[in-house]
Amino acid sequence: MIFLGIDTSCYTTSVAAVDGDGNIIQHKRRLLSVAEGERGLRQSEAFFKHINNFPDLYKELLSDVDPKEITAICVSTQPRNIGNSYMPVFFAGRRLAESIAMSLNVPLFSTDHQQGHIAAATYGVEMPKDTFCAVHLSGGTTEVLLVKKTDTEYKTKIIAQTKDINAGQLIDRLGVKMKLSFPSGKEVDKNACLYKGEKIVLPISATYDSCNFSGTETAAIESMKMAQVLNVYLKQLCQQ
Repeated sequence: MIFLGIDTSCYTTSVAAVDGDGNIIQHKRRLLSVAEGERGLRQSEAFFKHINNFPDLYKELLSDVDPKEITAICVSTQPRNIGNSYMPVFFAGRRLAESIAMSLNVPLFSTDHQQGHIAAATYGVEMPKDTFCAVHLSGGTTEVLLVKKTDTEYKTKIIAQTKDINAGQLIDRLGVKMKLSFPSGKEVDKNACLYKGEKIVLPISATYDSCNFSGTETAAIESMKMAQVLNVYLKQLCQQ
């Protein structure tokens, strides 16, 4: 048995095939392109890019997977499993999954993007208990969750969360300020690993059930400005 998974979230088109034991047979993903200097895409633009990305990724996946062996399809249809959780980009994946399911005459199951994050984090890990805490940090979510695993899903309850911007937004905004591509996570990680200078400490406001990153963003931008001024000053000294 082979199960096909599809996810069209903000900034990544993903498709994967797993066997009956949950082992990944093949997976393909592609970041949505964002123009240099931009801090994101409108949902209509992202929807269009997902539709363009998917045929190529699905074709690559089928080079290792026989579609006749696909017995079911699962697709993320919303960011989180709550009533008002909605983003148009997930509708792209839903429609693609519906079309494939009808053409293969196999059942279609729906899930949410957050459960995908939890499943990815626990993949290959032997969790000692079915109830645990999970930390979900992304461009749209910064939450600490109480999670209970059942036979069919992860039931979640928010126990702490951001009150302003999300962790991913903070990284992306600072990445754009540093002239990095968007989304900026990978390039920020790379630059952080290469950094050999003094330790930089940024403030963060946090309580037992919430945190705020807007002050962290402001402090980071001020640090960048100071670094730029210092670089100009040092160049002038060298020229003298």
